[in-house]
Amino acid sequence: MAVTLPVLNVPASGYRFSFPAPLGPGGSGLSATSAAGAGVSLVLPADATPRPINLSQIFLTQSATGTAAVLTIQDGATEIFRAQIASPPPLSPITFVPPLVGTPGNAMTITVTGAGGSVLTSLAVNAFLLA
Repeated sequence: MAVTLPVLNVPASGYRFSFPAPLGPGGSGLSATSAAGAGVSLVLPADATPRPINLSQIFLTQSATGTAAVLTIQDGATEIFRAQIASPPPLSPITFVPPLVGTPGNAMTITVTGAGGSVLTSLAVNAFLLA
């Protein structure tokens, strides 16, 4: 399934807008679910314009308690964020204020390592491009 990021218009006065409705697992192509015990990745494709990807929220869920996972975010081939996530992950999303901003023309890859056993890990994000 192709991933399409929303394009938001921001006035010169700054970031005064509402983000798109939060996505949970299964929402609008910005989500993925692992096979049992495996890791999961979501690739936000580079914009052809090119505009940078802005990542504002990450939602993680697991079907059961497993081993702690590692969340990494790459801007192209460069790792820009790494964190260990408890199992099960917190109920609230991981929110970046201001958003994590990628390099224009680069894809952004969000990866969560597997929780082991028969645990399914779901990953969903809120990301956007600025007009």
